[in-house]
Amino acid sequence: MKASIKYLLVILFAVGMHSTAFAQNSDNASVNANARVIAQIAVTGDVALDFGDLVQGTTEAVNVDGTGNDTDAVIGEFTVTGGPSASVSLEFTTLPATLGSTTGGADTLPTDFNSLEYAGYNDGALTKFNPAAGPTSTSLDGSGNLTVLIGGSVDATGVTPDSYQGSITLTASYN
Repeated sequence: MKASIKYLLVILFAVGMHSTAFAQNSDNASVNANARVIAQIAVTGDVALDFGDLVQGTTEAVNVDGTGNDTDAVIGEFTVTGGPSASVSLEFTTLPATLGSTTGGADTLPTDFNSLEYAGYNDGALTKFNPAAGPTSTSLDGSGNLTVLIGGSVDATGVTPDSYQGSITLTASYN
């Protein structure tokens, strides 16, 4: 009987050690899953770029800082809204090479948007950029807003007197 008890104690001891070994070889931890939902980015075209009236055979430039602009020229304006202080990329994805006749005429009015003077954003001060050079990055203000300006030039040399129009598209995305 003594041998049976000894044998039973050895078995219980071995099982106990075996269970203890498993408990010491595992562990776990947790982390939080967090997310911050911000407003969708939105772009609105607020003011159309207007080169004003120009005489046939002349050129007209509209600079975003207003320097040298005719009195009837209007700088184009967009508003970008989204998350407060969010980093954004701005790109003019449509800049027309010509403006088409609004009356059905065959002529087109050549444009140029390839200049540092032709685009800018207001982040407390006017920061200029070339709208034809591809994307530029900046941040929305603390309220989630940014004003973007567009200018350009047209060349009426050899162009028939008429009214001309084209479309400019600004695309904004979160960085």
